[in-house]
This record gives sequence, C-alpha cells and structure tokens, in this order.
Amino acid sequence: QIGYAMYELFQAHPELSRMKGLGFFHALEDIIRHGEPEKSELAKAVMFLSLQRKEIVYLAEHRISGVICLAKAIGIKSRIIIFGERISTAKDIYCQLSQIFPNEVGIYHSKIPKYMGTHTLRQFKDSDIRILVTCRTLDEGLNVSETDIGIVVSSTGSRRQRVQRLGRVLRKKKNAAKAKFFYLFIEDTVEEEELLKEMTSPKMQKHVKRIDLRFDPIENRFTNDHHEKWLEIALEDKKSHTTEELTELKRNAYKGLLSEDWLTTENDCLEKIKNSANIAERNYFIAMLLLIRARS
Repeated sequence: QIGYAMYELFQAHPELSRMKGLGFFHALEDIIRHGEPEKSELAKAVMFLSLQRKEIVYLAEHRISGVICLAKAIGIKSRIIIFGERISTAKDIYCQLSQIFPNEVGIYHSKIPKYMGTHTLRQFKDSDIRILVTCRTLDEGLNVSETDIGIVVSSTGSRRQRVQRLGRVLRKKKNAAKAKFFYLFIEDTVEEEELLKEMTSPKMQKHVKRIDLRFDPIENRFTNDHHEKWLEIALEDKKSHTTEELTELKRNAYKGLLSEDWLTTENDCLEKIKNSANIAERNYFIAMLLLIRARS
C-alpha cells in the first residue's frame, strides 16, 4: 500500500523521491498543510501507512520471546539494560522476566511516578537489581559504568538515541570486561537497513566484533549459520562417542553461541581449557575448541 501511495505522490512531487529520513516527513507535513486537496490526501496516506508499518515492526510479537530467550541465555551474573520503544512492550518483558528472575528486575518509564523511578534507578546503580527494563526516558539520564549487556528490543530511528544507548553500556569498566549489545531487528525492513548501515561502517567494524544471529520462534533459540555448520562437522567427527557425550557437546556448543569463544584462536582456547576452574568449564571450552577446529 505504501508503494502504491508513494508512486502516486512522486508523480505529483518528483522532488520527494530524492529526500530521505526526517526531511522527507517534514516535506509531507508541508504538503498536508498547504498542498492541493488531492495531493494533501496522498501525503496523508503515505504518512498514515508509514506509521502503521512502524507499529507493526515495533510490536512484532516475537521480539518479546527473543528478549526473554536472550536474558535466560546470557547468564545470571550479567548486568543488563533492556531498551524498548513502547511502554506496553516494556511491561510485558518486565512481567515475564520478574517470574524467571524474582527480585532481580526493575522497570523505568515515563508513566511511573518519579519517586518510584528514582528508587528503581538507585537499585540498579547499587546492584540491588541486575536487569533494568526501560523505554526512551532513560536515554537522557543514567550513567552506570558496570553494565555489561545492552539489549535493544526495537531499534530507534534516531541516531542520537542509538549513540546514547551505546554510551550507557560501552563505558570504561573497572575490570576491563567486554560489553555486548544485542539489537533485535526484522529482516527486509527499514529497521534492518538503518541498523546495518551503522553496524557496517568502517569505524564500527574496526572496533566492534559483530555476530549475526537468527531467532527461531519454534525452537525458541538463536542460531548462526556458521555455528550450525561447524557443530555438524564436530558432531560427525565425534560420532563414535556415547549419546550422553554428544548431548553434552551440543549443549555446550549452544551455550557458547552468544559469546565470542567459538571465534577465538585454538591457542587461546587451549589456554582456557588448561586454566579451567572445574570440569563443567573445561567441557565447555572443549566444545568451543571442537568448533574452532571444525572452522579451520
């Protein structure tokens, strides 16, 4: 519907085809206010349909299940900020995570009384809670240096807000730990186009490792095509092992998907196996080693 409406609009106003982003929508508003009735109706249709599309993208139901899956897979020691665009989505995420992690989750948005919001932010800053679910309101006001995970439920169209969100998590850490950001986006939409344009910039590629994941809502887990291929090779090489051993290998392989452990060097991984604190940790890094060898 947007395509048809845009075609008609560009026929009437060819100059609009060269505009992008906010400039395009400011021009639409000008046509709605001052244009001829027929052209004004076309501009209204494009504006209305664009807003509808934005809502469909932002409120896609699997965003919430994707966030819940991530929070469960990340681990119980990480401090996480979850950024949403809609209060309704933030509330749903907060309710579900509160059941999974009792007394560890707080919520902050513009509809919460100020004293409650201040208390929640203080709890997060003091590590009384480790997961904070928020909306745009937080973008202006919080400095928490020890946050190590950011999850963006839906990517804002504002570059300034994206930079502010990065800044909440990518501050210098006392323990020199790496920070991670997870962006959830829908393929083949404007959201993907905007986000990947930023993620693939030379400056970002120089400083940031990027792993592309795909969410499987049926299996309720994330996957990566390379990871799947290398795991298949590793399992084939170990097919003489018992079912229990193969199950443990597979479990550890998926456990490491959200880390960069399976993308390190063989020597680094061997060092981690050598310095493992217990059998579980050793088994995990052995699984990572098998993926690294399958990769090479």
